Amino acid sequence: MKTFIDRYKVDIILTLVLALVVIGMATYKPHSDLLSLREKAKQANIKRVNVALAGYETIYTPEEATKLSKDVVLGTVIEVKPSSWNSVDRKRPKDMKFNHLGGPRIEPDENGNVPMIYTPVVISVQKTLKGTKNKTIMIKMMGGEVDGDSITVGNEHRLKVGDQVMLFTDYTFKEDNGDTLDVPRYIYKIDDGEAKHGDDSIALSELETRVVSVK
Repeated sequence: MKTFIDRYKVDIILTLVLALVVIGMATYKPHSDLLSLREKAKQANIKRVNVALAGYETIYTPEEATKLSKDVVLGTVIEVKPSSWNSVDRKRPKDMKFNHLGGPRIEPDENGNVPMIYTPVVISVQKTLKGTKNKTIMIKMMGGEVDGDSITVGNEHRLKVGDQVMLFTDYTFKEDNGDTLDVPRYIYKIDDGEAKHGDDSIALSELETRVVSVK
């Protein structure tokens, strides 16, 4: 008499083969996926940049800041865009150098450009006190975080969505991707009718009066 296994041997073998094929298909990784995994593993071993730069900022009176600025506006932060490096491809420079203590060195490249992370911030303009007629302004703030690398600058204001500011811009430039950005010269944060810049504080109404008085 045939046993159960003898009777269904062929069916059992075919079922096992089919199961192995299904498992193989489920775990199969295309060549491109394997390369991506290898690249991620390689990236995981890259020494990360974590720099806090002691920034230096010139302190201006409202009149001085106004005279030196292209635009002066009162507005609200409506968007903080993702940070990026200032390289052509917006990625971390491949030849990042580190000092003998293991810390990163921010040095100019062959074109004289200093590697830096920037964060674009979009501001909705509520009132123009000088210059622009645009309804929004996008400014380029130094510092930010990209893929585990971070740079903070001591004198840079950290802006977030909802912040009210009086913004003094220096100049405008267009990036390779077509974005038009302004470089901030001076920023006051507005809080409950007070305009604050570092340790300085002035009533917003007085600040506006002093700005528009500049000819």
